[in-house]
Amino acid sequence: MVCAAEEQRNIAVYLGERARVSKPSWVNDTYRCNYQYPEGTVRLAIKELGSWSSTKRYFNDSVRAAGPTTQVHNMGQQAAQAEDGTVFVRKDFSVLTVDVTGVTAQLGRPPTAAADIAYTFADLIMACWTGE
Repeated sequence: MVCAAEEQRNIAVYLGERARVSKPSWVNDTYRCNYQYPEGTVRLAIKELGSWSSTKRYFNDSVRAAGPTTQVHNMGQQAAQAEDGTVFVRKDFSVLTVDVTGVTAQLGRPPTAAADIAYTFADLIMACWTGE
């Protein structure tokens, strides 16, 4: 899962920097954890829903609430990135949110823009997502 040791290693390899990862929580059908770096915090959340319609509605509501977004291609069944860098990905009955609003302008080695960091997190997570 997104907060497990394997994902932490994969993300650290791509960013060139290790995070302190919070203990995951499971509240209101949402799995969450935070990746804490000296430059700020990346917040991950996966909302589990019970149907296609509720998943699509949750995704669309989340994207709409984020303000102007750009569609992201070739990720999940639908994905978008907000102007603040946050990435939303819909896959099966789940929605992944990678929130980078707690990160300063650059993170990692070499320094990378927060919006690119969010995309990298989402891409790495989706590469390992089996839907189980």
